[in-house]
Amino acid sequence: MLRAASVIVLAALTAGCWQGAAPAPGSPTPQAQALSPAEQKAVDAAAQMLTARGIDYGRYESIKLTEDGKAYWIQYPTPGNEMEVLGPRSVTVDVATGKAELVMRD
Repeated sequence: MLRAASVIVLAALTAGCWQGAAPAPGSPTPQAQALSPAEQKAVDAAAQMLTARGIDYGRYESIKLTEDGKAYWIQYPTPGNEMEVLGPRSVTVDVATGKAELVMRD
């Protein structure tokens, strides 16, 4: 009986039944999750803009749709001392136009 219960638990874990809840709308998308086509397009636009300006922020950390749904906010790894002074390295991408812009930092 114990073996049967172990097999059921193992099968449930393998099937992904015990995964965490889906993120709330507007919450950051971790890199491990697959991006939607629109999110991937925004990440690509941000990468192209950064490359054109000679900026290397590395791979994005998160992406979320702004509350008004008009832009994607893409955040990049930011060193702690830089975060304290300037805030996060971020790019916004307009949903309608696909135009990427650096977020002004203090």
